[in-house]
Amino acid sequence: MKFMRPAALALMLLQTLGVSAAEDPVWTMKPRTPWLTPAREVMNLGGPGSEWKATFTHSVQGEFIKMAGDAKIHRWSDEPVDEAKAKWVPVKLPQKRFQATDWKLGVGYYERTVTLTKEQAARNVRISFEQIGLHYRVWVNGQLAVDVPLGSSFLEQHDISAFVKAGENTIRISCGDKMGDDNSWIDWPLNGCRHGIVRPFYLEFRDKVAIEKVMVRTQVTPEKVMAVSVCVTNMTNASVVREVKVRVEGEQWTATSSVTLKPGEGKVVELKKPWPEARLWSPADPFLYNLIVSLDSNTPELQNSKTDSYRVRFGFREVRWIGTDHRAVLNGKPFMMLRNTTAPIAYDRDKNRTLINRLKSRGVVGYRYFTEDTDLARFCDLCDEEGFLVVTAASSGWGAGFKTEAFWPRWKRMLGKMMDQCGNSPAIICWGLSNEFGTVYGGKGPDGKKNMANATKQGKMGEWVQAYDPTRPWVCHGEVELRWGEEGPMPIRSLHYPVPAWMLPHAGRWYAEGGHGWQGVFTNAKPVCVSEDLYHGFHESQTAVAKAKVGDRAYTLDGYIAALRDCVRSYCEGYYLGGLAGWNPWCFYEQDEKDLIHDDFEFSPMPHFLLMLKEFPRNVTGGTTVTRTLAAFNRWFAPAGATLERSVRVNGKTVSR
Repeated sequence: MKFMRPAALALMLLQTLGVSAAEDPVWTMKPRTPWLTPAREVMNLGGPGSEWKATFTHSVQGEFIKMAGDAKIHRWSDEPVDEAKAKWVPVKLPQKRFQATDWKLGVGYYERTVTLTKEQAARNVRISFEQIGLHYRVWVNGQLAVDVPLGSSFLEQHDISAFVKAGENTIRISCGDKMGDDNSWIDWPLNGCRHGIVRPFYLEFRDKVAIEKVMVRTQVTPEKVMAVSVCVTNMTNASVVREVKVRVEGEQWTATSSVTLKPGEGKVVELKKPWPEARLWSPADPFLYNLIVSLDSNTPELQNSKTDSYRVRFGFREVRWIGTDHRAVLNGKPFMMLRNTTAPIAYDRDKNRTLINRLKSRGVVGYRYFTEDTDLARFCDLCDEEGFLVVTAASSGWGAGFKTEAFWPRWKRMLGKMMDQCGNSPAIICWGLSNEFGTVYGGKGPDGKKNMANATKQGKMGEWVQAYDPTRPWVCHGEVELRWGEEGPMPIRSLHYPVPAWMLPHAGRWYAEGGHGWQGVFTNAKPVCVSEDLYHGFHESQTAVAKAKVGDRAYTLDGYIAALRDCVRSYCEGYYLGGLAGWNPWCFYEQDEKDLIHDDFEFSPMPHFLLMLKEFPRNVTGGTTVTRTLAAFNRWFAPAGATLERSVRVNGKTVSR
């Protein structure tokens, strides 16, 4: 067993409980409930006016499980509360860093009493957590109602109807700082920040015949069609019949279907109709609609009751990647995902809106978004409005070879929650399931066979994701096609740092010229994305290139910027020429975040409109005849007209126009 000294535990408790509301904007966050209609009710369990108390115990280390290579996997359990000796203190929930000051903080127990009316207690009651600790339990009136050994960074919802009553109800929640019964989930350091209740949590009251989930799927080619999937459940003791009615607010599109449900049964109702007048969503025009789904009943005693309804915001757009001449296609037009990588704190909408607009000015059209301990759903709300594309990079960890068998079904659970919560966001164009996880990144296993076995599991997970959401491709970032040197199952080929910068000016042209990166796979059968490229300091050769361009000025900020500008533009030209589906250089966001080179780096490294000469060398010699091919690119999402004007200047003077 491992225990902290009481003094250290008390110090950390004082530090964390000392966070004031003014310092912690999470405490005043409102629950994110975009589906809410008057048919439902939400009781916020945290924030101003809530009265919680907390106490702490320890994580108890259990058996050691030997894995391949250097992995050391332990099983952990939570020390229960000693009811006679426990010291409870007041606490504000949620808090951004409530239990995050130290990885070894222990197990937090939180308790309060809530009062429910007779009408509330008679409905279906769910407790929901936008983000909660790595593993958690919920007791209601002394009974264990929820036990999750390994959660996710997405919305967690649990039915506690059987445990509540009219009047006072005592709710106790425990959150552990370890990985419960399998800590092989540990991946990025960010996971150390999600101990305790760190985002809004609430009770939701709804009818016992309820809409569980709504998914909107839109099609643009060969004609505009919208399909709506509605999952309805019956939590009563009798069979019921409901009319499922769907309408778009302010539009003529409606659809209706009937469903019969036995006690305890759930069904998915599919409604599909053409919509030729639909206005398309794109980064050039991020137009959003609202969909209302309602359940109506012909039963006389239910005519005036609150039968359930559900709201969905969506954009009408289509992403295709098969049979598209190795291009990604949005609304029938090829596009290039010129993106950045980030994991922003999404509750600061103003800061993120400023950052999005700043990146747009540089030609960036989207993010690769790491999901470990951030707010993907809230951030996608903003991206939907701003027309900023998103590719996820879901939490999976580092080293597939270090995972126990318990990992794989829990990873699947997490991916399902990600798609359920964010699947109606038009900004998300691709599900990224992992980053540098298996294949060559698989960990220190005894040989490559272990990693390839896990790559096969990754591929099967990708196929499940594709069946779950057939409207988006999936990718495991940096793992080519989940194979080493051969074709694999991934629908989009993803490479990291395929060629070094010392190959300039040809570095960005390997794809256009039929070459390949260090992974050794190349065909034009699938779209290709360079998911990471040009990381600062990753290639020492970049410094050599910079020095070749600007001399010793490469070691000054202005010289480095000048050389980097030239380097990035050279890559950009080659990738535009080759028609990559996506490109993600790392060398912009970090400067913005650190506020280092805002003024000097304000150029467009990935311009929407680009003119370039295809041939090298670009200089010409007097008295010779040469042919040069001018290529023009529009990488924006709307047509643009251009007038080309040619001029020849010698020593700064125009001699021909």
